[in-house]
Amino acid sequence: MKPTTAPSAATALLDYPAAQAHLGGVSRSLVKGLVANKEIPTVKLGRRTMFRRDELDAFVERKAKVTTV
Repeated sequence: MKPTTAPSAATALLDYPAAQAHLGGVSRSLVKGLVANKEIPTVKLGRRTMFRRDELDAFVERKAKVTTV
């Protein structure tokens, strides 16, 4: 049997409240809008919608580059 390891912090999955907090405490409706506009990808696990931490960080980086140009 293979030993199990915890996922790295970069690939950890976050639920809606954790994603909201990770993005600075934004509202759930803002996150839902970003998902609807395909600005942040999601991972479906059964009925749950989850977010990869590294994808949220990449989204923030893209937004930071747009506003500084």
